[in-house]
Amino acid sequence: MSWLRVRPHGAFTSLAYTQVVVAPINQIVSLTGMWGLSFLLILPAAVIATRRIKLVFVLAVVAVSTCLYGIVRLSGIPAAQPVKIAILSAEGADDAGWPNAGGPAILERYRPMIASAAHDGARIVLLPEKTIDVQTTELAKLSQQFQTLATSNKVELVVGLTVLGDGDHNRALIFHPDGAAPTSYDKHHLIPGMEPYTPGDQLATYQGWGLMICKDLDFPPLARQYGKLGTSLWLVPALDFVDDGWLHSRMAMLRGIENGVPMARDGSKGRLVLADANGRVVAETNAPADGPAVLIGELRPGIDKTLYTAWGDWFAWLCGLIVLIGLVWLRSRGGRGSIRHGQLRGLPVADLPAGHAAGDDAGDHHRQRA
Repeated sequence: MSWLRVRPHGAFTSLAYTQVVVAPINQIVSLTGMWGLSFLLILPAAVIATRRIKLVFVLAVVAVSTCLYGIVRLSGIPAAQPVKIAILSAEGADDAGWPNAGGPAILERYRPMIASAAHDGARIVLLPEKTIDVQTTELAKLSQQFQTLATSNKVELVVGLTVLGDGDHNRALIFHPDGAAPTSYDKHHLIPGMEPYTPGDQLATYQGWGLMICKDLDFPPLARQYGKLGTSLWLVPALDFVDDGWLHSRMAMLRGIENGVPMARDGSKGRLVLADANGRVVAETNAPADGPAVLIGELRPGIDKTLYTAWGDWFAWLCGLIVLIGLVWLRSRGGRGSIRHGQLRGLPVADLPAGHAAGDDAGDHHRQRA
């Protein structure tokens, strides 16, 4: 929706995120987007304000229907074969420069972690956002280091880098074990005042997997684009601010529910999360700012196609239309009341109803006494 253009933090403030852990309820976003979940939170107060018993029955029907829909949707199990994924977060600076600053030390911390994850059977290894800062002129040399790690360990290696020069980019790359050219994605939604980079404008997919970076998942339309492409798994390098790790990971999970897509998210300094297409946590751990963290688990790639993916923010537009119709109706009803009042005042006393004539006489008598 166009309102996202004037909201640099996207849907960050939505009430819907307060219910992201209530699985039977939050499945409604697969139909309506986050709008439907916010509507459900506001509806009880609105019904109470009307003081109409009939609407209590409507509220009960809506609540029961929502729960039943959620239970049915949660009962489905994807038929796809599980994929073992390792999410890694190394101790130390997350944006050290390459090759003359702390970048080589960061790379050396990840080498044994990647090898250990591969030994444990991981097919995909996910590293955080902004792992190393690298100039464009040095990117090929650094990429060769990661390519060697992917090839020697036979893993799909996802790495977040800050690429400086030629516009500067917050970039994610997938290095493939067969040596094919890396899959590249530039972050679309940058943090105002903190990321003076060039935003990306292209999606990136590989074997049905989609790449996004951290704040991108605050914006429902971008996630929906991946849903419309039929991506079966989201790989998300991220970098949290310690205290916001839980909330930011749950916001990302709601995007997965909206579009029916499982997600692996590496929130360094926050949460490492594997979540299924219904937003259920498969595996999770904290990623401390001053220490390493490892999470290994399995996800079943696959998309559970949703009405929200197909129709987008239809529920928000419907609510807006209903409000507009209601305002027009109230205005026309008020206008008819004014007309009737004006016509009444213009009638001769003899033609007025008895109550009105008596009221006028009583008013005259009162004024005479005054």
